Amino acid sequence: MTRPTHHSPYRVIACEGCELLVPFVCRRCGRCCRNYDPIVELELLPEIARHMGEPISVIQRRLGANSLAHSGGRPTDCCFLHPRQPECLIYEIRPTACRQFPPLSGGGAGAVDCPGYREYSRVLNAFTGLKPGIRQGSSAAPCGRIPLPGHVRGEALRILTAAGVSDEYHRVFEALNGNGMPDSSRGA
Repeated sequence: MTRPTHHSPYRVIACEGCELLVPFVCRRCGRCCRNYDPIVELELLPEIARHMGEPISVIQRRLGANSLAHSGGRPTDCCFLHPRQPECLIYEIRPTACRQFPPLSGGGAGAVDCPGYREYSRVLNAFTGLKPGIRQGSSAAPCGRIPLPGHVRGEALRILTAAGVSDEYHRVFEALNGNGMPDSSRGA
């Protein structure tokens, strides 16, 4: 199975002849894994079993018990959520549905009190509230990135600072947009 090189889902914002990619940055708080029945691709089972050091049959039983509890009206946490820490036991090889959290087209994610989703929403709202000429779309992979024009780069820095993003968010934003924003211009 081919793994994406960047693990953050993002939304494309088109403005003034260029595109900005507004990422979701996971804080690994584990809240999205609470009361969750994971959908796992069959081809991942051998990799998950190796990673967990358990036979595939044990992994299948875990998944089956998780699904049975949910279908019986007794939601349980994801069977791959660490029992004492907000940590996914298979984060590096997690299923597609988990990699694509939050669904950036709306719905679902808002029901989870997720600090990463709140940060993403603040940034997206700040960018889309700029001017009438800004359009949104979602994408799975960046295409042909070009450096942002200076005035757009400056505006992006201002927006990120005003949105109060974390240093981690700022780094992911810079890496995803490939725009060479200097570290010294970063806000909080």
